[in-house]
Amino acid sequence: MKLEVITPNKGKEIDKEVCLLEAEGINGAFGILEGHIPFITLLKDDGVIRFQTNSSNPIQSIKVKEAILETSASESNKKESIVKIISSQIEEI
Repeated sequence: MKLEVITPNKGKEIDKEVCLLEAEGINGAFGILEGHIPFITLLKDDGVIRFQTNSSNPIQSIKVKEAILETSASESNKKESIVKIISSQIEEI
């Protein structure tokens, strides 16, 4: 699935294929895998997003501020998921 992280200062800061994503929403933590149903949620302020580009790579983490997360299907391939995070700022941790 495709992960896009967008901020007002730098635009698209992250744009990569990932196999796993874990996030801290305002109602608790959740995970997303390829084919996840479409949804939108607010993320916990200073919440941590963890993602992995493939199962043999280490998990990467970022911290988000004032962020929302949306999952949807790709326009060109309905079986491919897109996870879009829009945040006022991110910090790699």
